[in-house]
Amino acid sequence: MDTTKKELYTAKRESGVDMTTDCAILETFNEIKTDNDTNWMLISLIGNTPKIQFDHKGNDIDSFISTCNDDHAYYGIIKVNIKHHNVPCVKFMQVFFMGENVGGMKRGKHSMFRSGVFNSLEGCHGEIVLEGIESLSKDSIIHAIATTNRIDVSEISFI
Repeated sequence: MDTTKKELYTAKRESGVDMTTDCAILETFNEIKTDNDTNWMLISLIGNTPKIQFDHKGNDIDSFISTCNDDHAYYGIIKVNIKHHNVPCVKFMQVFFMGENVGGMKRGKHSMFRSGVFNSLEGCHGEIVLEGIESLSKDSIIHAIATTNRIDVSEISFI
């Protein structure tokens, strides 16, 4: 087999997402992992470019829910407590929220860059996808996390 063809199909390529435009993204992600005051953050694309920007951060799930709206798409991180064999541990979940009023081309662009954004934020334990304001309730977020981690909803709590 020709090795040049194999390299063509197995080489890792850039995702096209520019994570260097806003240093607050990685700083906030490190805050979430080390600090008890910051429990979530949201990131969004800048216009029609593959550049992302830090959008919001907070400390409770209610402020996360109130920040999202149907006119935008967000990438985010949520810190949760999960009981594993009755031992609580902190896990970081990636969240992809797509508002219902986001147009088709923008939906495709955000979906295309999703893996690039999340691959640059290492140390997360799973990804949940939420579509529309109806999916933004504590119960629906806990259910999505439970489904992703294959655990019972009673084992999850927000920090």
